[in-house]
Amino acid sequence: MKKKAKIFSILLFSMFVLLTAPFSVKFVEGFSIDLTTFETDKDVYYFDEDIFINSTWENIYNPSTEISYVQVCIYYGINLIWNSPEHSDVGFNSENWTVSIQELDFSGYGTSNYLDVIMWYYNFNAATNTQVTALLIGLIIGIISMTYLFITNSTFAIPTLIGILLFISFIIPDFKK
Repeated sequence: MKKKAKIFSILLFSMFVLLTAPFSVKFVEGFSIDLTTFETDKDVYYFDEDIFINSTWENIYNPSTEISYVQVCIYYGINLIWNSPEHSDVGFNSENWTVSIQELDFSGYGTSNYLDVIMWYYNFNAATNTQVTALLIGLIIGIISMTYLFITNSTFAIPTLIGILLFISFIIPDFKK
């Protein structure tokens, strides 16, 4: 009888623990971001082209206690020259952006021919008063301006033209002899 009472007590205690454990443990919810795709259609652009940016991500957070969003920014050096709207939808997201290079403001920022395309993640938790700002991914793209092409082409064209003229001037007199 004692053996049956011990087994019954162990079973009763085990059932009590199993049934009450899920209610006594507090689960901490946290934010999560999973970036699947972030790409541009090319690595190098002419000044009169558009940049096509494609991205997919999954954003998991608690909207009742957190503010969370992703945003794409384009920098020329350290200067912000374009940014997307803030995307704060919970779950799987997919966005495409088209940015006209001619509409970007390059004035007064130097002579670099590169742009940084960066996806940022922001999260603020009001319950814990914590904030996270993270660079998810960055791409570098090249810009070829029309001025650069003209200078490059004319720089090589003049010596080439002079070389051709000198070559012709030496070859043609030899054919006359």
